[in-house]
Amino acid sequence: MHNPLVLLFKEALDELIAQGHYYYIRQSYPRGKAADVREAFLITPYTTYEQANKHYEAIKYDRRKYLYLIDENKFDKLSVEWEREKLYVAATQPEGYQIYLNRLKDRTWKCPADLGARIKGYINQKTHWKPRGADIDVGLSLQFGELIINLQYQGDTLQVKLDEIEKY
Repeated sequence: MHNPLVLLFKEALDELIAQGHYYYIRQSYPRGKAADVREAFLITPYTTYEQANKHYEAIKYDRRKYLYLIDENKFDKLSVEWEREKLYVAATQPEGYQIYLNRLKDRTWKCPADLGARIKGYINQKTHWKPRGADIDVGLSLQFGELIINLQYQGDTLQVKLDEIEKY
């Protein structure tokens, strides 16, 4: 499984909080699991409660979802400190867990060759596109913690979950 995301670490969390990200969604992230990892999570920061809640509702079936609220202007100081402490513990990468941040490891994502072959297989079986060479623009995005492959060909655009592409 292709995993282009970076692990959460304290300095990144400090920076996000300084930028006004006071709402964080935690969700299951099976793509981040390795042999020695009991569980992997993905943390997504937000600057507004409304954005975070929309994400939270979109993953309502994830039994490991959690919404961290650390806005001192809206919540009592004790609960904010408790939530903030839990986030910082997650950023230490506790043994048996891997906690990822919804940020790419590399500034510019480049499609790996093995994934490129799977994308070609998907296009051949699921579309009527007839590309030659590098006619297709391929990008990667995240939507509510789900990795999405964005494909563009001659004015047509497709968004496909990475999980779906990897089946080909």
